[in-house]
Amino acid sequence: MGPAAAVLVLPTLQWVETKHVMDQTFNGTASADFPAGDFLFPGCTSDQLVAGNYSCTLDTYGPSLDELASFQLSSSKQANNNGGVNIIGSSQEAALQLTLNITTGDAIWVPIRRVLRQLSNEFRKTQGGFTTLDPPEYPDKAFNNSLQTLLQRQGPAIGVLAYCYNGTARIVKVDDERTIRCYTGYFADTGTSYTKCYRNNGFNEMNLEAAFLLENLEIPDLNTSVVAAFTDKAMYYNDDTDFGSGIKDCLEDPTNTDCDWDKIFDTELPHELRNMSRNVGFVSYQIPGSADNTSRVYCDHVAWPGFPTYSVDTSPRSNMKNLVVLDNVPPLANESTPLVVNPAWYLAAWSVDIRNDSLTVVDGNRQIVKEITSALATVFNENVDEATQSSSSTDFVLLHLYALGQSYSMIDYYNYSAPANPGSSEAKAQLNDPIHPVFVTYAKLRVWAWGITGRTPKMGVIVAIMGCVVVILRVILGIATGIQERSSVELLAAAFEHNHRGEFTGLDEEGSMAKVRFEVVEDGDGRHRFVPDRNSSYNTVPTRNW
Repeated sequence: MGPAAAVLVLPTLQWVETKHVMDQTFNGTASADFPAGDFLFPGCTSDQLVAGNYSCTLDTYGPSLDELASFQLSSSKQANNNGGVNIIGSSQEAALQLTLNITTGDAIWVPIRRVLRQLSNEFRKTQGGFTTLDPPEYPDKAFNNSLQTLLQRQGPAIGVLAYCYNGTARIVKVDDERTIRCYTGYFADTGTSYTKCYRNNGFNEMNLEAAFLLENLEIPDLNTSVVAAFTDKAMYYNDDTDFGSGIKDCLEDPTNTDCDWDKIFDTELPHELRNMSRNVGFVSYQIPGSADNTSRVYCDHVAWPGFPTYSVDTSPRSNMKNLVVLDNVPPLANESTPLVVNPAWYLAAWSVDIRNDSLTVVDGNRQIVKEITSALATVFNENVDEATQSSSSTDFVLLHLYALGQSYSMIDYYNYSAPANPGSSEAKAQLNDPIHPVFVTYAKLRVWAWGITGRTPKMGVIVAIMGCVVVILRVILGIATGIQERSSVELLAAAFEHNHRGEFTGLDEEGSMAKVRFEVVEDGDGRHRFVPDRNSSYNTVPTRNW
């Protein structure tokens, strides 16, 4: 029990948490709305956003997206030439950096920039500035005693499933208000190929689309047309099945009054197609110079909100880039209804204005434009080898994900005040509310402290408890049997006082001497004595003569 007690006495290196402060209550995302508000984007006014003049985001977020494109170009070269891998880039918001989280299966988790701004304010107060590598003096003494500090803030993030395909496009006009976009080359998880159709304008007020051009500086007539859209429902078909929807026949005669398009798009789909058929966003890139002008690369995506913990290490030594990571990332809630996402957020990410009379042309000098148009041209160049096409295909997908991630990171959310009484049962229950959770903020400090949080202290507690149990059992056993417990000191003293009385006479071998038995008795004064007890084979009888 001695070592076990020592383990409990000595402090151990462990994480301790400061008080959890209830900060705000989540009340939904603004993904279905148009970007709005004076404080949404630095450099943009509310009037500009209401007018759809999203080019106001160019000064702050244009370089951010271009930087990600440049990073992808560098990372791709490293992956191809030096046996490296593609590394995900990061983007700055206030004093911190964010990156796409791609560690949870197929889902991509996108941090929200507004949460980073809030965390950045706490970071600067806690870190006290970062103009030097010397340990800063924190306002709280507990922070000064910590070996490492992690600031934690719960907040919303958006989990996205996104996939890209290439095929041909077909736009079917149902009537003056309703259109359907169909793209070949969609592959389900089972490997089966389908044509995927999205219903757009006129079917539902949330079904919006926007378009712009990516400028081609070398061949101006070959600008890449980009369409960003959202649809509430999608349907699939191939040569073998349309799942009983009747969409194949109706697409041949879309104005036929017997075609119930609402019923067609409400047709039950198999599980492998269901997740990507409701509240789907998609982006279509026209391939410049294609023979029939119908070749497209199209990427669709669905999104769900989640509530991870934003964490940042405040030390400029261990986290020089001030990178924020997402902890406690939840599983994707893909059995629930996906978010409605207004494509205007995608325009804001590209710094593109909404125009009714013409399409905005994104400057071809921007790095993101150069890299996307170059990747598309290479992928569909028949004179390029397969390895180069594959590399360019990977580059394009990552570039698209950067633009998509940029748009989702900009999405705002609604909130109201946290419960006034944090200790109430209602407030505690609301912490785990899946719809309107209360977000908390706190810090984790790595310090030397007493406790049983580690494995070694827990083992020490177990050993100490077992030792106490053994002692108690021995006491109970002694009382029950009447056996008197002898002190080790008394036995040692008796051994020193013992005189040889012939019990070893005639025993020459060490092994024989070791077999001589002694009985411990008490003399008249209550002192312990050793009495030899040799059996008859040694021709000696027990003696009690002192």
